[in-house]
Amino acid sequence: MFVLKGNSSNGQNGKVERTVEFKIRVLELKINKGETSKEALRIACSEYDCTPTKAMVDHPASIYHGYKKSIEKKVDGNDKKTIDLLIKAKLVEEKED
Repeated sequence: MFVLKGNSSNGQNGKVERTVEFKIRVLELKINKGETSKEALRIACSEYDCTPTKAMVDHPASIYHGYKKSIEKKVDGNDKKTIDLLIKAKLVEEKED
């Protein structure tokens, strides 16, 4: 079992759904590199060539928390792609069952 360390538009309410890779990059920047939520989002947007949303600018900690929760759900569901990306980013540690 793995646990998280530190832990595109879908057309609904104008919400933008970011890729798993994008979310993991934000987590990596915050957890491993010590960036603030706001700076991690800014850097990731720059790297992925996208514009930060108003919510990212106004409520970066909430966006970060939402990304972390969505990634945790994928880990809890044993999503192999997500776990492999987290291992590569050094964001998970193995835990005894």
